[in-house]
Amino acid sequence: MSEPQTHEERHTLTFPELRLSQTALHQYRSRDPFQSSPFKYQPNQDTLRKLRVYGYGEDGKEVIKLTTNEEGEEKDYLEVVWSLIDSVYWIMQRIEDRIRIPCQYWRLAADGIVIDPSMIVTGVSVFHTMQDPLELQLVPGGEIDDYLLKKEKTHTWKRFAPSPPPPGGSSPLEIAKARYHLINPDPTCDWTGYLERRQAADESLEDVMKEFAGADLDSMLDQIRNGIEAILDGTSLSEREQNILQDSITPFTWETEYYIDTLREAHISSRIHSPTRPASIDVRFNYEYAPRFADVFHQCSVYYYITDPMLPIPPALKSKRDPFVRLDLPRFPFGKSDPGPQSGWKLLYKIWLEDNPRGRRYEALTIPKWGLTTEDMNHIYTTLFGDQQLGIDRLDTLRLIFSSVGIPIVVARTSEGIEDEKKLGKFEGDFLDPRAVSNGLGDQWKMMDQYRWITEKMRECSSFDKDVVVL
Repeated sequence: MSEPQTHEERHTLTFPELRLSQTALHQYRSRDPFQSSPFKYQPNQDTLRKLRVYGYGEDGKEVIKLTTNEEGEEKDYLEVVWSLIDSVYWIMQRIEDRIRIPCQYWRLAADGIVIDPSMIVTGVSVFHTMQDPLELQLVPGGEIDDYLLKKEKTHTWKRFAPSPPPPGGSSPLEIAKARYHLINPDPTCDWTGYLERRQAADESLEDVMKEFAGADLDSMLDQIRNGIEAILDGTSLSEREQNILQDSITPFTWETEYYIDTLREAHISSRIHSPTRPASIDVRFNYEYAPRFADVFHQCSVYYYITDPMLPIPPALKSKRDPFVRLDLPRFPFGKSDPGPQSGWKLLYKIWLEDNPRGRRYEALTIPKWGLTTEDMNHIYTTLFGDQQLGIDRLDTLRLIFSSVGIPIVVARTSEGIEDEKKLGKFEGDFLDPRAVSNGLGDQWKMMDQYRWITEKMRECSSFDKDVVVL
């Protein structure tokens, strides 16, 4: 009687050997109702697009070659169809029909991302391109680690890499100048706290970028970054100054909750570090939108908090490993409609719905409240730029504050533009920069038809309408 085979002696199937016969594939699917559901295989015939699938590695390429040879075509890719209502898994099932290897043994990949089969195609960046046919790679399960090792997508937020301080330059100011490329920094200030806190902010953001390795960056982070870039690109700042100012903005939190493609709740906070002084401005955006059976619960607000000067991190926090803890962010009291002046947070604007008594003539009233004055705006501008004459005015500075929390609002600057703005309808997207809005879904904030009111108040407190435009 022969001895049983050891684990090492057993034959491990290669990826091409996992191909099933047509009968075996049918039996495999018949055991799982989800697999055999005919709906999963029906793309939207009105929006069909083409997708080419190439094999990754020798085994992946061999499977594609075997499949196309059986079908009477000698190609190094498979071509399948997809549509905007597809999930990635449905597309994989169409490929599975052709290669006859169950989806559990392979994945689709592109741009350094191994795509999650549960994703809807509108949530995957590669499907947003205008490329037709779209090109993906079929990665065997055993090759996924190799694919990520060679091609994994990484993200960076900063435009400038830190420079080494000059020889003998060990003062906090010299280190900050080398690390953050400051713009004419004030030498009379103590930069110790600025250096410590901004370093903690950078470390916190670097940790976030690492978390998104091998995946798309969160759509809200994309919207924040693209909005900032679009605003700075329209200023008179030099390219170097634009990059410095963009690097000075650090998002901290972006908690979002969606229902299908509608954003229901968001809490977003960012910090804008001054490139000229040891000071910063924290910005907080709270948003809630909850349609109910008989009414809608809806409110949104933006608050800001000025830290001037930035003091050193308390000794009790310096030893903490988590840079987010070392940041010692100003606390925003949850559960309160207004944090109160004692908290240090100041209202920029707030909009909410207030219910009239229910009855035949029931309707919700929109209540807007603007908190920013011209004096407040001057204080913000001085906090960030001191008395320097940089190529960014107060209106773009205010737009930068909005965009730092994901609201890339466009504001008319000429009399003709303001008249056109007044004619715009209620569609929120008309007031947002299309270069910044991520995916075109969900992140177009519903401001209860108050965008015109917001842009008017922005011009007013920035003194823009008084100094430049004659209304």
